[in-house]
Amino acid sequence: MLLIGDEFGDFKKYDLRQIKHHEIKVLGKITDENELCEYFNRTKIFVYPGSAGLSIIHAASYGVPVLVSDKWSGHMPEITLVRDYLGGATFNFGNTTDFAKMIIHCLENKILLKKLSENGIQACEDTFNID
Repeated sequence: MLLIGDEFGDFKKYDLRQIKHHEIKVLGKITDENELCEYFNRTKIFVYPGSAGLSIIHAASYGVPVLVSDKWSGHMPEITLVRDYLGGATFNFGNTTDFAKMIIHCLENKILLKKLSENGIQACEDTFNID
């Protein structure tokens, strides 16, 4: 699991040690699209524990399923990718155990990941584009 970004306050709420057998690396902020592309193309799931916005569309456009909290009121409008188009999954907000379980569930369920990926790509093509 890679943590990319300049602030990890939302991750601090959750006990990442529960995600056993998965290495966790903190990379910090990355803004170069070529570098992000390399990571997205190797990523199985994009986890956003805080108020999700454009970054979930960015991940989905690469075919990366997203995992966000079920606290709908805390997200930006882009959350429709998950809520309406089923391009991602949710975990119970503030629940460390559910957070870890959902990450593991998604990583171990290839059929689910494929479906979420397909839904996310379709949502980006149909709704979240510049056309």
